[in-house]
Order: sequence, then structure tokens, then C-alpha cells
Amino acid sequence: MSTETKRPEGGHGHGPAPNGDRYEHRDADVRTLLKLGFWLVVVIIVAMVAMKFTFDAYEKQQPLGPMVSPLVQSETVVPPSPQLQAKPRRDLRIFCSEEEQKLDTYGWVDKHAGVVRLPIEEAMELTLQRGLPTRPADQTSAAAAASELPPDTTAVPPTPYLQGQCGYVVSQMEASKPKENEEK
Repeated sequence: MSTETKRPEGGHGHGPAPNGDRYEHRDADVRTLLKLGFWLVVVIIVAMVAMKFTFDAYEKQQPLGPMVSPLVQSETVVPPSPQLQAKPRRDLRIFCSEEEQKLDTYGWVDKHAGVVRLPIEEAMELTLQRGLPTRPADQTSAAAAASELPPDTTAVPPTPYLQGQCGYVVSQMEASKPKENEEK
């Protein structure tokens, strides 16, 4: 087999014709292009009319109400939850300070039932004084056997990043505080 390309007789191949003409002898069919353009315009007009009817139908189902000028100051309507946070770090600090305040103060959990909230230190003191509730002897041995760890398991010390979301904020705040007793 040869790698040469055979040119068909009569000059109907790729490249210049034998008589030296260097242009396309077949032009685009103008009639076909006009038909295509006409139907394209028809489809666009039909789509626009359909959109107009669709928007009119939606407006009848749920009207938008009167137009409001942007210069008029009205009460803003808060969208339902969940909402985006504009300042998440500030929100987290506020949340953590509220949680810390709950942990360090007295307060009612359920006033009708007589359930109160105690500071952590006070609750630990009361627990030491009163002791923890105990189980009957038959339940104690079964619970101890179920919770017994294998002998090769070692306790993992707590790490600062496992203290929850407020532990992160507290560690960041402590790191940013100037230390008072340095270089005295």
C-alpha cells in the first residue's frame, strides 16, 4: 500500500481545482438559511409569549403587593430559621458567655417542678456530701462486667480540641490575654 493520496478525477477533491479556481463553487443555500432564521424568530416569540402568560398566572396566584420605595424605612421581616450569620465569631462568643454564665450561677430550670440550676462548684460539693446513688448488688456485678476494659487499654488524656465549641473560644481568648506574671 502506498501512503499517497489519490485525487479523484475532475477536480472535486480537496485543494485547488485543475483550472486554478481557488474558491468554493457551491454556496450556502440562502433559502434554507432564511427558513432557519424565520423559525428561530418564531420559536423565540412563542417562548416570550408563553413566559408572559406564565408570569401573569403566578402573579394572580400570589400577588407581590404594593411597590415599596427603597427610601421608606419599614420594619424588616426576619426570614425563618436557619439564618445566615453575619458575624459568626461574635455569635459564638456570645453563646459561650451565656453558657458559662449558666454554669456559674443559680437559676430555675423548671419553677413549677422545683428544679433549680446550681453552679458547678456548688453541685460538686453537694455530690461529695450526699454521695452518688447506688445500685442493688445483683445489678452492680453485671454492670461492672459489661463496662470492664481490656487490660491493655490505656486511658487517653483529654485534648484541648475535644472540649466542644466553647473550649475553642476559651483557648483562643486565653492565648490572646497578656500574661501578668511574666518577667516580674
